[in-house]
Amino acid sequence: MLHRIFLSPTARIALGLHKRTALTGQEQIFKLARSVIHPNFSRPTLNYDVALLKLSRPVLFNINVTSVAIVPPGTPTDNNYSPNYISSECYATGWGAESAPLGPPAQVLRQVRLTILPRMLCSPGTSEFGQKQVHETDPKFCAGKTNPIPKDTCRGDSGGPFVCKHNDTKYYVHGITSYGKTSCGITYAPGVYAKS
Repeated sequence: MLHRIFLSPTARIALGLHKRTALTGQEQIFKLARSVIHPNFSRPTLNYDVALLKLSRPVLFNINVTSVAIVPPGTPTDNNYSPNYISSECYATGWGAESAPLGPPAQVLRQVRLTILPRMLCSPGTSEFGQKQVHETDPKFCAGKTNPIPKDTCRGDSGGPFVCKHNDTKYYVHGITSYGKTSCGITYAPGVYAKS
C-alpha cells in the first residue's frame, strides 16, 4: 500500500533497500504485475491518496524485508473518541529531501519521529493548504513535531509508511505520507497522511 502512483509498466520495485546508490545483494527486485489506485482518489483534495501494487512474484521475508500490520478497521487515528492516537509517538520513513524545500533526496533511508496532531491544526481557517485541508470526514490526518525543533516529512517521502506502536508493543501502519506545505518542517504547518 502506498500513495497514488503513476508507474511505467517497466518500473522495478526494490524491497530491503537501505542505500539508494549502492546495492548490497540483500535487496529483492520485482517487476510490477499490476497497480490499483483507490477508486475514490481525488486529485484536487488528495483524499484517498492510496494505491496497491501487485508484485511479479512472492516476497521472501528475512531480516531486511518484513511485513507490518495495517491498523485494524475502525481504529480512530485522530478523533476525540477513545482509544485514539493523538499525541502518540509514531514514525514516518522515506528517502525524501533532507533540507527544505528543494534539497536533494536522502541517500540512506531515514526515519522521523512524529506526533499525530489534532485535526484542527490543518483544517479550514487554520492552515494554508487550500483545497487540500483536512476536513472532519476526510480519510487523512495531520502529524508533525513542533517543539523544540520542527520535524516533518518532505518532498520525496510521499508513499512511505506512517507507523505507530500500540499497547500490544507491535507497530501498525496508520497512514501513508501524502503531502504538506511547499517547505518542510515549518512550525504549525504539519504534514498530511492518507489513512490506511
